[in-house]
Amino acid sequence: MKGKIAISGGAYRGRTIKVPSKIRPTQSIVRKSIFDSLGAWIKGKAVLEIFSGSGAVGIEAISRGALLCCFIDKSQESILKLKENIKLVDKDNRIIVLKGDYVRILNSLIGQKRKFDFIFADPPYAFNDFSRLFDKVLPLMSNDSIFVLEHKTDVPPYPDFTILKEAKFGQTRTTYYSSLPGDL
Repeated sequence: MKGKIAISGGAYRGRTIKVPSKIRPTQSIVRKSIFDSLGAWIKGKAVLEIFSGSGAVGIEAISRGALLCCFIDKSQESILKLKENIKLVDKDNRIIVLKGDYVRILNSLIGQKRKFDFIFADPPYAFNDFSRLFDKVLPLMSNDSIFVLEHKTDVPPYPDFTILKEAKFGQTRTTYYSSLPGDL
């Protein structure tokens, strides 16, 4: 099914979402691993997906009971596909789509004093500005928030975060962070 991926769990399991042509969507095995780790914890949570592309992770979170999801992407094609995909799952206006540079949008969310329980970022594999990303994510986290970063290269340690878990799927890695020590 080229250009489409299936939602793997929750109320909308099996529905397919469209993928923009020039992105690398989060693989189903990676999404399954993330949501198996989170389990029922995701229910009722506020989610932020940065570099959202198709919105696969945030839509999966909504399907599994997240309260709301905010998506950020700067690509017009990604935003258009995301809006199409949202129509499959958002019957209660629980989704916000923000188009633009992630730093500018995160600064705006910080200014609004927004907090998210689950933050997911899947930057392009060539991305290397992790320090700025961490600096912007930290003020958006509450005490029990989880930040999951999908990446290919090594990510330098960041002093205000504790690594909860790491997983590897071929070249793709996911690292789970907390702003406080904890277990997952």
